[in-house]
Amino acid sequence: MPDRRQLEQAIAVQESLRGTIDDAILDATLDALRRQLAALEPPPAARRVQATLLFLDLAGHTGLIQGLDPEEIVEVIDRALARLAQPVRRHGGRIVRYQGDGFKAAFGLPTAQENDPDHAIRAALEIVNEATRIAAELEAERGLPGFQVRLGIDTGLVLIGEGAEGEDSVTGLPVNLAARLEGLAEPGTVLISHHTYQHVRGVFDMQPLPPIAVRGFPQPVAVYRVLRPKARSFRTRRRGVEGVETRMVGRDAEIAVLQSHFYAVIEEKQARSMVIVGEAGLGKSRLLYEFENWGDLQPVNVQLYRGRARLETQHLPFGLLRDVFVFRCGIYDDDAPPTVRDKLVTGFRSLLGDDAAEMAAHRVGHLLGYDFSASPHVRPLLGDARALRQTALQHVAAYFRAATVRAPLVLLLEDLHWADDSSLDAIGFLLSALRDRPLLVVGAARPSLYERRPEWLADRPAHRRLDLSLLADDASGQLVAEILQKAGPVPDRLRDLIVSRAEGNPFYVEELIKMLIEQGVIERSGGAGEQGSREKEITPAPLPPAPLRPIWSFARRVGKSTSTASTPSTCRRR
Repeated sequence: MPDRRQLEQAIAVQESLRGTIDDAILDATLDALRRQLAALEPPPAARRVQATLLFLDLAGHTGLIQGLDPEEIVEVIDRALARLAQPVRRHGGRIVRYQGDGFKAAFGLPTAQENDPDHAIRAALEIVNEATRIAAELEAERGLPGFQVRLGIDTGLVLIGEGAEGEDSVTGLPVNLAARLEGLAEPGTVLISHHTYQHVRGVFDMQPLPPIAVRGFPQPVAVYRVLRPKARSFRTRRRGVEGVETRMVGRDAEIAVLQSHFYAVIEEKQARSMVIVGEAGLGKSRLLYEFENWGDLQPVNVQLYRGRARLETQHLPFGLLRDVFVFRCGIYDDDAPPTVRDKLVTGFRSLLGDDAAEMAAHRVGHLLGYDFSASPHVRPLLGDARALRQTALQHVAAYFRAATVRAPLVLLLEDLHWADDSSLDAIGFLLSALRDRPLLVVGAARPSLYERRPEWLADRPAHRRLDLSLLADDASGQLVAEILQKAGPVPDRLRDLIVSRAEGNPFYVEELIKMLIEQGVIERSGGAGEQGSREKEITPAPLPPAPLRPIWSFARRVGKSTSTASTPSTCRRR
């Protein structure tokens, strides 16, 4: 009989096939593997995680199924829900319960990810579009009008793995609020809480709505209607309590390693690469952010390129490489094909000159998934995919070689664990082709990247893997004090509670503090921090706790947080 690790690896492999084989076959296989896993030992104890909850309801379905017999009702509703669940799974969510005419889904189980709210909203928008298609089919085929969905989403700390549902049990205030928001959403819309909004502002176009009274919540709740993804999104970095700027804590050694690689590339004029590896929430993106800010202050002129792999594009060939050019050339999601062609040609022309630019841009653009099939530079190669790929990659290498002639180049790559294999191969090809050029490639990934590609870049002498560990208790305590810097001395009992609950994960430290503020355990005020006897109110009760009196307060300037986005200029040096 296989051991626990073998079963977990088999489940991970099967999950990675989602979208490539039939969901029914995949789910049956996963169910069998999970039953074997459950038989090995008792289910894990209940634990707290940061998660995003999505509730879906079929709006007005009672009127829709009037006059249908029970078998038809089951067929219509079950088939619709099965189709509407697919976007959830494509974006990494889990259906934890079907509820008659809807379902509850969670993003962040069993391990939280910082972009779970993004994935939940993208899944919700796809569900709305799929519901529109289902509505048209039902009306045309069965004469059933009025099929619509409504969705509610909230993000926060929940308790999982306790109760009759086992590991699929999810309880807590985010569950209640997401359910309430779903009930208050207009048909055909997605309603999110302010908790979720804080994670995704700058990524989606949203309509703020007047605060609404929600049963079970003492104050009106701020809500937003999600309209669409932004054509070119920017992410507002959330660090600590809103309105408080925090220093990075506990990563001095890691930032020093990055800085040493930066200096080595400048001095030696040879390519180097590094991948920062850590589980979700350990600070990989923050480390890249601090490194980028440090680089901006250096006297040497350096060009910055960046790209981010995404869960929804991990099976798209050259999806990560495409994101690099999208960033550098200022390409928007809603740009018309002629506009995309013009931006790519302009970008290549700035480095390669007029003669070679159009050919290189057209071939590279076609490799990246844009339609250049009518181009005289691409058409002769359409019958030979290998030749087109090799030629286009040579053009990519020529582009980056020309860029490094002007100035050293830093390429920052986030979420490499979702990168497609063709992009990972292309990065290896570039590092080999440009090994004698001042190029620094710095990536961030979860360990799952090396479960899939254990030897990626391992044969390169100028490559280093930098593993992030959990923060030590003293560093976690420093982070608590940093986040609550406006409060003065932090009570030992409060600090110890947060440190013990966060278990060395800096993302959890921040989220726990925000939860305590929102629930009134820590009170926003204009006065000094209150300590004294009220500290005894802090207890390690299961989350979410019962409403507590404020046991501590800190000074905080209340004001609207503003964000600005700068559109990258068309393929020029920074």
